[in-house]
This record gives sequence, C-alpha cells and structure tokens, in this order.
Amino acid sequence: MIATKLVQLIAASSVAILLSLNAAPANALSVDNHAALAARHAHITSNLSVKKKRGTSRRCKNRAVAFSQSKKPASATKSAPTKAASKNDNNNNKNNNDEGKGKGNSGNPGSNPGAGTGPKKYNGSKVGVAFTGDESILSKIKTGKVGPLYTWSPHKPGNADRLGYKFCPMLWGHKQIDTFERLVVPGYADCILGFNEPDQAGQSNMPPEEGARLWKAHIEPKRKLGYRTISPACTNAPAGKKWLQDFLKACNGGCTLDAIAVHYYDTNAQGLIDYVNDMHNTFGRNIWITEYACQNFGGGSQCSKDQVFAFTSKVTNFLDNAGFVEAYFPFGFLRDMFNVNPLNQLIKGNGEPSDLGRAYIS
Repeated sequence: MIATKLVQLIAASSVAILLSLNAAPANALSVDNHAALAARHAHITSNLSVKKKRGTSRRCKNRAVAFSQSKKPASATKSAPTKAASKNDNNNNKNNNDEGKGKGNSGNPGSNPGAGTGPKKYNGSKVGVAFTGDESILSKIKTGKVGPLYTWSPHKPGNADRLGYKFCPMLWGHKQIDTFERLVVPGYADCILGFNEPDQAGQSNMPPEEGARLWKAHIEPKRKLGYRTISPACTNAPAGKKWLQDFLKACNGGCTLDAIAVHYYDTNAQGLIDYVNDMHNTFGRNIWITEYACQNFGGGSQCSKDQVFAFTSKVTNFLDNAGFVEAYFPFGFLRDMFNVNPLNQLIKGNGEPSDLGRAYIS
C-alpha cells in the first residue's frame, strides 16, 4: 500500500513539474523487449518494458519517467497537434487518389522520402492490430476488414499467418537488432516498421543521425529481400515531425520510405485529421497510423464513452476514405491499457471484441 501511494505521488509530482514547463508530449505504449511473446499466453506486463512518455515542447528537452507495470500512471500533458494542412473533412477528397509517389514540398528536407524510383504499393485491408499478449485473442478479432498486424517487435505471433494477418516486424530500437536480424529473413514478412518514437526519451530515443545509421545498416538492406519499408513512427509533438525531417536529411538519399508512420493522441478528431493531412503533404508518402486514441494528456477530463465513439466515427470515416491512408492501428487491442483512457479498449477481459472493437472490425 505504501509503495503504491509512493508511485502515485511520484507520478503526480512529475506531471506537475512538466505542466509548469509547458511541455507538449504524446503518450503511448513503449515496447523494448518482447522475447516471450510467441505461444506464451503471457500478460503484456510480463513481457514488455513499458515507460510513461513525455513528448517535446519548443523549449524543453524530452524527459521520461518509468512507471510501475502493475499500475496506470498519472496522465502527462497533451500533445499539441501540428498546424492543419486541411481545414475540414470535405477538403480531404483531393487526396483520395494520391498514391504518394514522392510528392512533397520542394526545398523541405523532409519532402524527399528516400532513395528509389517510387514507393512499393500496399494492397490489403486498412484496419490493423497493434498487439501483444495471448495469441488466442487474434482469432477472436480477425475479420475480412482486418489485415495488418504488428507487435512492437520482430516477433510474429505463431497463428498470424494461419489467420490471414499481414504481419510487419518492427525494429523498435537498439536492443532488438540481433533478434531483428535473426528473424527478418526472406519470406518471414513483406513489410518492416521503423523505430518506435525515436524522438522520445523512454522510447527508442536516438538522434536522427543515429537513426539514419541504423536504418542504412539494418533496414535498407532488407529491401533486396523483398521488404517494403515504413518510416520510424514519431510522436505528434512538434519535435516528432522535425526528427523525421532531420532523419531524412541525415540519410542523404540512403533511406527508402514507402510510407510514413505516425502516432496521434488527443481528444480532437479533427486534430488527428489535420495532422495526418499535414504529414502526408509534408513528406509526400502514404500514411500508416500505428498508434492513436481519444486520450487527454493535458490533465483535464477524459473522453466519455459517447465522446470516444464520436471520435472513432469521425476518424474512421476519414481514414477509410482517404486514399493515401494505407493502414490504421487504434490503441488498443490490449487487456491492459496502461495510461490510456480504458474507454478506448477494443477487447474485453475474455479477449472478445468490445463494442468499440466490434465497430472497427465489422
């Protein structure tokens, strides 16, 4: 009891300090070590290194506070959405047929998404599953509308292929390199996800120059084996976009991105829409949204059930109809939502889809 109160006090104190600094982070699940995923039926907290995350502001460096895996931490401050490239849903129609063939803002260091003559095409269902835990859950949420799957790691669930998922291994960061190289061989999958929030302390946390070095050494060579390569997924704090631009500048044409991965946590559906449009227009590639939820990290009230469903309805309508959005992974198909509003949970305790989860997969 004393230890629990101490963790809560530390988390609350950290939030107060961060608020005083006007930081503007994004928040999500961090996965660092997932060696026990396959066929273990282990709870997420048994196998994952989970960190409470704080995004960047214009004035403060990233900071991270570890939290107890058995408790949900206090909320951090809310991410500031990027300035909109599109004002409302109706303005998105012009992008619906854009296949992301390198169209970007000239002169912008982020507008050149890498080497090559153009992105490899993605063909498949849009609704994705970001997942870890009991593999039996995957059979309960697989429908014809559900396709891509990732686990914040190179590890593929043992039943993924049989169930018809399109698995994408991730090189989360430095500590997964050996496992990534051992598992990601010809025929294992046909797509790769880049680093998880490299702009964020507590996540893969590396300078853009180091990200470029790792990409060239371990991800770019996989293209010769038939892999499609998706960018690192940064936070939706302002520093996330800058990290990706600096990463591409450091790559100097040597990092091929077939699509851009993004994360988004906030309570404003239109903010997500504007942010996705901005990232597409800036980098000239199709988009994968590999984490998002209706989540308030600003210290205010969380979305109600009705607000979560309204957020989901508006966002899903946009994502389904935007031709440049290839795949989207709502957070989360998880039994433990950690520091994310549990009303976003997409499965029940028995692994069956929740009402919200069913709305996604039906």
